Amino acid sequence: MSTKLWADPPVPEGHVSAFAQTVERPRHKIEISDLLGAGLLEPGQKLIPRQAQFHDRVVTVLSDGRLEIDGTSFGSPSGAANYVTGVTRNGWTYFVFEGAPPKVLNDLWHEYVDLTSADADDSAVDDDDQLDEGTLP
Repeated sequence: MSTKLWADPPVPEGHVSAFAQTVERPRHKIEISDLLGAGLLEPGQKLIPRQAQFHDRVVTVLSDGRLEIDGTSFGSPSGAANYVTGVTRNGWTYFVFEGAPPKVLNDLWHEYVDLTSADADDSAVDDDDQLDEGTLP
């Protein structure tokens, strides 16, 4: 059984839901420097591409939050991932950091959000990369 709240038009002109937010809450774009500041990453830590064919392309976390590979630094994980692969990649889901067991960088992103209750701009982690066989977690 279907219940109709209003006749046509379906919503009265000018009606605003009580659930609608009228003020947009500010969102914080989480960066590598945030993970460093929270102690979730350490300067000098190595990030490894998930694709087996690129495991030798190790990225180093710098103390200022940039990522370095081949003497070139990047301000975001995606910039480093794009450089490594030559195609557009979401670096947050592409890199794992050394540890036991290895974790995807995106896992640290979520740990940071949980730790700080940050209202994060999640656009950085929305894309789900399609990876080839032989990938890490």
